[in-house]
Amino acid sequence: MKAYRESFVRYEQTRGRNGERYYKAVREGLQSFVQEQAWNCNLPDQESRNYKNHVEASYLCHGIWTVIMKNQANGGKSYSGNEFQWCNDEYRNPMTFHFDIMNNPKVGSCGIAKACGPAKRKAWEKIYHSIGNMAPIPWFRLTGDHSIDGQALHRGVDERWDLFLQVLRTHWEEWKQDGDISFETYMIFTCQQMYFAEIYNSIGQPEQITAEEIKSWNSRINGDSKLISFSLSDGESVDDIAEKIIRLIRIRCRVIGILLQQSQISIG
Repeated sequence: MKAYRESFVRYEQTRGRNGERYYKAVREGLQSFVQEQAWNCNLPDQESRNYKNHVEASYLCHGIWTVIMKNQANGGKSYSGNEFQWCNDEYRNPMTFHFDIMNNPKVGSCGIAKACGPAKRKAWEKIYHSIGNMAPIPWFRLTGDHSIDGQALHRGVDERWDLFLQVLRTHWEEWKQDGDISFETYMIFTCQQMYFAEIYNSIGQPEQITAEEIKSWNSRINGDSKLISFSLSDGESVDDIAEKIIRLIRIRCRVIGILLQQSQISIG
């Protein structure tokens, strides 16, 4: 999957607060991203972002998640840094989110990537910087103005997204503040429905997913819904797990694309 251009959002970081020029650049870049249906490609390596930020925290990604999560914090305007605050009319207690690559194919970071075959790993590398492999992750607030570092938590479980989600779900109720969203709502708001086993197993070809199908997934997800696992089961190989990861990314690309096409893009 090749990037279409050098950068969708054409904006250089400046000192001080972001103004209308920034919001206009994000809005136009996101409109181009949707018009070109570029959710099926890796984001450009040079996608505009703040100095030292990774591509998953690019201005384009901020715009995507502002729209999809219908964020009303910051006056509904897109943030630009390594994190963002999120709230809406129903959940008025702001939650802090950062960004992360979900499934990392680097052999030094993930045991699955190291153990799978080179051809499968190469296929994974070709898609891992697509929007379907990037997610906002919560940094839960703790006493003393401290937070749980979501990225460090992900690294601590071999950068396996299935294990990270299991840890989040297990501890969500004890970590969250009064008024925060539930784990299941988080999964829906961030387009991770396919990481529930029942939903994943019901999906045919990713390109045939419809908006109506996504709505049906949302109504089926509850506290008893089982999460997908990347642990080997009888008859599975590591290459099979890598292929499952690639398919999950492609499915999520499609879901994000559908929701962006349905949205009325208005940032700032």
